[in-house]
Amino acid sequence: MIMKSIKEALKKFWVFILVGCLVPGLVLSATRDEIKQWEKEKAVEPLIKVLGDSNDDVRRYAAEVLGKIGDARAVLPLIKALWDDSAYVRGYATVALGEIGDARAVEPLIKALGDSDSSVQAQAVVALVKIGSSTVERLIMVLGDENSSARKLAAVALGEI
Repeated sequence: MIMKSIKEALKKFWVFILVGCLVPGLVLSATRDEIKQWEKEKAVEPLIKVLGDSNDDVRRYAAEVLGKIGDARAVLPLIKALWDDSAYVRGYATVALGEIGDARAVEPLIKALGDSDSSVQAQAVVALVKIGSSTVERLIMVLGDENSSARKLAAVALGEI
């Protein structure tokens, strides 16, 4: 019973724990509904700073949470994370950009179709589909790209939109 209470208390204050102590495992239980508006506003800037952490897992979890929060302030830092050394960070940044749905992410996500990691490429397709009709014109242009993988992925995305 005591352990359950402790887990619930930690879950409730996951943002503060993540930012203050960098305990990324607690983020996994967070959902958009569990994050209160005032927590969102307070958490975005510190989480953006955490995207620059030296630990891949910390950067990955920060990208994941920023996507769940959905605040447009995170778009440009998440775009920058698309060029992270870690494919996991790039993948989570891609997913986060799709969750936020900001049109500024379209061109960088188009470039992510050519990522060296196939899972990042697939996540870019999903993100572009989530962003929707504002991506169609640019995806049509990719159909003429010299990169055959990017062409195939663009066709898949267009079929889903």
